[in-house]
Amino acid sequence: MKAKNKFAVLLMAGITALSSVPAYAAEVYGAARGKPIILQSDITDTIASAEKLGILNENNDITSIVTKKEFSRLMVRFYRAATGATGITLSNSPFVDCDANEVIFCAENGIINGLSNVTFAPENYVTREEACTYLVNAIKFMGLNITDDYMNVKPSFVDFDSVSEEHKNDVAYLSAINVVSGYDGYFYPNSYITYEQAASMFVEAYYQLMLSKIEINNLEITIGDSEEKALSLFGEPAYMFEDSASGVTVWVYNKNLSRFLYLGIKNGRVTELFSNSSSFVYRGISSGSVVKEVDFGARGNVASTSVSYSDGYGNVKIGWSPGSGKITYIYAYENNNTVHKISKATAANDTKLLYDIINAERTKAGLNAFTVNTDIEQNARTHAANMAYWGYFGYEDSDKLTPFERLDNKKVTYTMASENISKEDNVVKVYCEWMNNSGSRANLLTAEMVDVGMGMAASSNGKNVYTTLDYVKLKNK
Repeated sequence: MKAKNKFAVLLMAGITALSSVPAYAAEVYGAARGKPIILQSDITDTIASAEKLGILNENNDITSIVTKKEFSRLMVRFYRAATGATGITLSNSPFVDCDANEVIFCAENGIINGLSNVTFAPENYVTREEACTYLVNAIKFMGLNITDDYMNVKPSFVDFDSVSEEHKNDVAYLSAINVVSGYDGYFYPNSYITYEQAASMFVEAYYQLMLSKIEINNLEITIGDSEEKALSLFGEPAYMFEDSASGVTVWVYNKNLSRFLYLGIKNGRVTELFSNSSSFVYRGISSGSVVKEVDFGARGNVASTSVSYSDGYGNVKIGWSPGSGKITYIYAYENNNTVHKISKATAANDTKLLYDIINAERTKAGLNAFTVNTDIEQNARTHAANMAYWGYFGYEDSDKLTPFERLDNKKVTYTMASENISKEDNVVKVYCEWMNNSGSRANLLTAEMVDVGMGMAASSNGKNVYTTLDYVKLKNK
């Protein structure tokens, strides 16, 4: 209760920008795709990661510069690792100067273009700015989101203005999601790319994008996915409500509490996701897994009761309670500006949402949902409002009355009672706070005090939000 790899080899040169070849064929054997490879926590080196993914092999001289033909080969290896598909095509080569299958696959799917419809120039070297465009083309081909807002953020590279116009958006995007970096503040867009630099791009893209998919109840979704995709996956929510302050609309799926989920939608995109469902997976980490047996990987920032990741779409936290030692919830959000927060306007809806989250946790524990009692609820609302008005935080109110005395004053007769309070501004934070405290968690998962009431209130300046949840075992039950 109560550090990225530096690009050390910089061979300055430039080549003519390549014209477009329309995509006219797709992955022939790509119908059945596997899962991305999860890199073990002991693989932290870029080259080791690239070799594990099958992008590089021991025969590659990492200091050598890469031709278009070789870059196509690396691209197909990246595609295979990321999607589980083959990257093979049965099409004949349209080019008179190259018939390599990887080149044909990349060209026909709009990933790497030729100089013309019949000339590929396989031995031309690839510049760093061209490599960015090729990678963004591959990301689009694989059906991943390209967040346009990131393309509008100008990188801090001293020489960014020297990037060709046709490549600027792609360099900006990959820089914004930390897939590419520079050297001493410079990007060197016209330098030929080396195997080491290419490997760094592919590995970072793999970490930032390919492992960003969240599987909820056997359905894959990513922060940044469209509202239309969310609807097609999960259907209409049971209820929704607006948070006008953040511009987020909250969609709640509570018809089956063992599969509970809520989404935050802003500007037609998924910007927030929470689930304490009994079925979710992220980076190979599954709900219900024993924490001590989980490999959180090289990029996981492990805290006492959670592990956090940053990827190309935002932030993901996976948590557990000290009591169970098992993975309990997943929470993902784009950034702090796209997170729904409790306010005076949303308090009633957030109360309902927090009840759903708590009852979903009870369902997993084999317990019935709480029963809301109007007298107990009024008591909890009064205490939350009292804390908000007087600006204090505690179980005793401004008149020094205890939770039990307040219940007595409401004529609530009971044989057992308890109270949880919180000063967090977000329902997920409230839930986590209570689950991480042994007394509060015991209240959430009680089998005796099943009649409850909750109140939420925001301070007059809106900066602080107070939540009270009272638990009672009624005397006549």
